[in-house]
Amino acid sequence: STKVGRVLLVLAGGIVGLILVLAVLVNTAVGQRSVAALIGPLSGGRVFIEGLSGRLPSSLRAQRVELRDEMGLWLVIDNAALDWSPLALLFNRVEVSRLEAGRVLLMRLPSGNDEGNSSLAIDIGDIRITRFETTAAVSKTPATVELRGFIRYASLTEWNADLSARRLDVSGVYRLRALLYDGVLTGTADIEELRAGLVAG
Repeated sequence: STKVGRVLLVLAGGIVGLILVLAVLVNTAVGQRSVAALIGPLSGGRVFIEGLSGRLPSSLRAQRVELRDEMGLWLVIDNAALDWSPLALLFNRVEVSRLEAGRVLLMRLPSGNDEGNSSLAIDIGDIRITRFETTAAVSKTPATVELRGFIRYASLTEWNADLSARRLDVSGVYRLRALLYDGVLTGTADIEELRAGLVAG
């Protein structure tokens, strides 16, 4: 009936209004601090964020991001910027137009207990990391590099990557262009480093 239609229209309008109000509140300093404080408990203590800012949820900025597993801290990201499309998750995709960080410290690889059979497709169009640091637990030779490039991942049997890295601590330049499609791997790898470098180690 007309009355029912009006009720549904008012209800829909109220829901839209509530979503808009929440979107505005989340993008205030107080709202962003509240969201950052909730991430730790909601992730089971595996993700911690400090200094969250930007335009949530599509354009995120954070002063510090920490990732943990049952063995403790394994990744630290400082001055992070992430521009992405949250709606892509509805189609089982992670679409990132820009991923930047002033510093990334990879202390060790995460434990294998959290590995699953995720079918998420991942597309990171622009990666810019000013300082990417690894420890001896990750690479035989601890290293600090500047990292640029892109990654497109559909599955373990279909992916594409173009990555370049320049050592900041010693001499070394690396470039990887690779495509795996239909079981065939093609690409090139260019390496210029000292005898005891990151690869030759």
